[in-house]
Amino acid sequence: ELIPGKQVTITVSPTDGYQMVSGYPKAYRTDASGTKVTLTAVSGRDNTYTFTMPGYPVTVEAKYEKIPRPVTFTAPEHGTLALKANGAELTSGAKLAPGTEVTITAVPAEGYQMVSGYPKAYRTDAPATTVTVTAVSGSANTYTFTMPAYPATVEVLYEKIPYAVSFATPEHGKLALDTASIPLAFGAELAPDTRVTLAATPDAGYQMVFGSLKVSGSEAKTVPLQKEADGTTYFLMPASEVNVEVEFEE
Repeated sequence: ELIPGKQVTITVSPTDGYQMVSGYPKAYRTDASGTKVTLTAVSGRDNTYTFTMPGYPVTVEAKYEKIPRPVTFTAPEHGTLALKANGAELTSGAKLAPGTEVTITAVPAEGYQMVSGYPKAYRTDAPATTVTVTAVSGSANTYTFTMPAYPATVEVLYEKIPYAVSFATPEHGKLALDTASIPLAFGAELAPDTRVTLAATPDAGYQMVFGSLKVSGSEAKTVPLQKEADGTTYFLMPASEVNVEVEFEE
């Protein structure tokens, strides 16, 4: 119990990772909370305030909250990336309280797929510190993570959907495929527009059957063969599986 007119000093100290809620501390008449008591911040002293005891009972109150942290992300190429928290769409740089559940929706454009290992989240100022991202069961392209007590960045990458290349070893000769000088094995998967070089070599005493070297795409559509000035034969991988074949004759 204090005599009216007495000066009271308030010191507030949030614990690590917390801050005082805006509008606090506050003081008001205990039996009539609508009657406010004026608090004055003490110059040069953080977290310190004073008020003059009025002629009625007073209640002093402080409230703390977790310090919100920013979540950043950029629009990816060949698809979309959207974040939502508490039912609201987020913009890059939005600040969230640690512990908030964030929903990620990542949708690739037609002909593209998400690169393995994405989407991913990590500490913005220390990318090696990752944040666990969990796929939402039964909901395609949807993931969640819990906002940590530090700034986080969400990232997604998309790539062209690769398609398989099939071919068989022909009789009386060899058929070899490569891309960027790397030999291809049967069933290798390549992204559309990848340049594939062909080499059809007949055994001694044999020759290639005219027109037999061909590449067939989906629905048996023929993929055009092209030639370099040095005679190298190649084709550009279409957005479908392909089969390469050749025949040799004596």
